[in-house]
Amino acid sequence: MTIEQLAEFDAIINSKLQWDEKNVDQVLRRILDLKIKVLGKFTQTVDEYKDLENQRSKLHGERFKWYNESSPRKYDSRKDIDDMINQEVDYFEICRKVNRSKIVCDHLEKMMKFISDTEWDIRNWLDVKKMLKEYGSF
Repeated sequence: MTIEQLAEFDAIINSKLQWDEKNVDQVLRRILDLKIKVLGKFTQTVDEYKDLENQRSKLHGERFKWYNESSPRKYDSRKDIDDMINQEVDYFEICRKVNRSKIVCDHLEKMMKFISDTEWDIRNWLDVKKMLKEYGSF
């Protein structure tokens, strides 16, 4: 999922969670579906993130081995080799993908919390409304 797709998905979720006294029941019914949708996207994105992280780690290991053993130039420290690896376009691109995937995972996780918080807000509002109806004002 790209950041652009995430923004569109976020807008859809937010629009479906807008609630007031008139549509509380509809929003409560939608919440379970939204939780399932977001959890599915989150699971898929976490899998992609882990895959990208493994690719990054593998590429770093391969490049480290090359710089350490096969490079015509000898490097004094691990930091020097890491600096060379970080300058490579392929490694930079995979790191960029890893970072974007991490951003999407974090945002989806926050979205799941937002959905749960909205559900609690609605349920608490309904409880207060019920208490006020039964006992009158405080």
